[in-house]
Amino acid sequence: MIVGEQDNKGKNPFDCFTLNGEKISEYIKCFESSYSTITYVYDDIKENIEDLIEYGINHKPSTW
Repeated sequence: MIVGEQDNKGKNPFDCFTLNGEKISEYIKCFESSYSTITYVYDDIKENIEDLIEYGINHKPSTW
């Protein structure tokens, strides 16, 4: 990894947890930026935070 750039994508950490037999990753989306430089990745997250929150709201389990 080059300093200042993001590393390769790993596994979704929310795959390890379940709720009522379903992986939490079904409800929580990990953001994947098309940028590799950290500054641009943070800006990308900032630009998309509303959509990420809406995704969470629209995909939450009915038990939450």
